[in-house]
Amino acid sequence: MNIVSEKLLKEILNTHYNSGNYEIENQLLAKLVEIINSNNKFDEKLKELNITLLPYKITEDFEELIFDIILFDFFDEYQKHDPNYFESKEWLRIEERILDRGTELFNILMYLRECVDNKINISLDDYIDEYLMCEDDFENLETQYYEDILKNRQVLQNHDINVYSKIAEKNQNGPLENQLLPLLLFFLPDEKIEKKLEKITKQNAAYLFQQAFLKVLTSYKNINKLKYEYVNN
Repeated sequence: MNIVSEKLLKEILNTHYNSGNYEIENQLLAKLVEIINSNNKFDEKLKELNITLLPYKITEDFEELIFDIILFDFFDEYQKHDPNYFESKEWLRIEERILDRGTELFNILMYLRECVDNKINISLDDYIDEYLMCEDDFENLETQYYEDILKNRQVLQNHDINVYSKIAEKNQNGPLENQLLPLLLFFLPDEKIEKKLEKITKQNAAYLFQQAFLKVLTSYKNINKLKYEYVNN
């Protein structure tokens, strides 16, 4: 297991319990780490995860974030030791069963890992153009899923936190729903995490989910010392 995965899970659980029950939080964290460290195939890990989470009454949106981290860790380990596994019939069968699981957190973490490997700076444009889609495949599902970002790309170039927040608010019922705000805030250069978190207001029923989403990505970025492509001096 990548030690980073444990830190990311801790961010999720700490936000879910809102610093209210460290004993339960640490107990669940230990069980999740055990699942990740097991040598089981991913579908077996998933069964263990579902059973493990049941008595802890984790909300569905947080379950999906936890799923993302376990999937990300699985990819990270297997791509180092057996990259061809993800072309196998076994994995393709598993992949088909989990298509409706998780959030965009997984995709962004995979993008960030690629940036670490290639030693490149991160940006929203790079994530969309170079990771999610290419010029020959622009009319794909990702294009539809990210339509609220694509139609606002010009104004997003201003890197204004208030503009980002307004775009997210205006499109909160779009394809990305509650993921749009933390996604945009994460890719916003220049602003500190504290100011970004202030934009995730408690008036939003999903504010804890949004905070966890943002904290996980920021934590991964900081651990790996990634930098933004566009930073005003």
